[in-house]
Amino acid sequence: GNQFSSSEEVIEKVSKLKPKEFITFKGQWGRFSDISKFLEKSEMLKTYLLPEYFEQKNNEHYIEKLIPFYKKDKILNSCTEILSPLGALSYLIASTQPIDSLIHLKPFRMVHDKEILRVTLPTLEGLEILPSSKEKYKESLLGFFDKTKTSIGVRSLKQFFLNPTSQFNIIEQRQKIIGYL
Repeated sequence: GNQFSSSEEVIEKVSKLKPKEFITFKGQWGRFSDISKFLEKSEMLKTYLLPEYFEQKNNEHYIEKLIPFYKKDKILNSCTEILSPLGALSYLIASTQPIDSLIHLKPFRMVHDKEILRVTLPTLEGLEILPSSKEKYKESLLGFFDKTKTSIGVRSLKQFFLNPTSQFNIIEQRQKIIGYL
């Protein structure tokens, strides 16, 4: 989960992540015309649910299916506004897939971007850290370093390039690991 303070942050994060699907309800972004325009132009699948599925009272059962004991979770209790989209997502997942086949989903966690260096997607593409198109993948820094064997490996590698850390101790630790290897 992420929390954003502006529509620009939402657009930037969605641009970087490039999700295949975006779950929303009709009119949800009406007061944010820039997000509405961005979603209209994007090629990702838009799944529209009824607004009721975004109300906590209607989706507690679905959240409980995916996150047992979520009501005791300190992180979720500290940012309750995340429960609305989490509930809608839980409903969609629980109603379209058998719960026991969800082994590929990671546990829910809040992402705090304060530890991450904020770099815009155009900057990452301009510096050729990320490819500007699929055809230019091998010409980018990501493509050069991508010697992975699995799709999860390339996604993990991409996350390092998308979210460079600003914490000195983590940078130093990574340097030591690379030096050792």
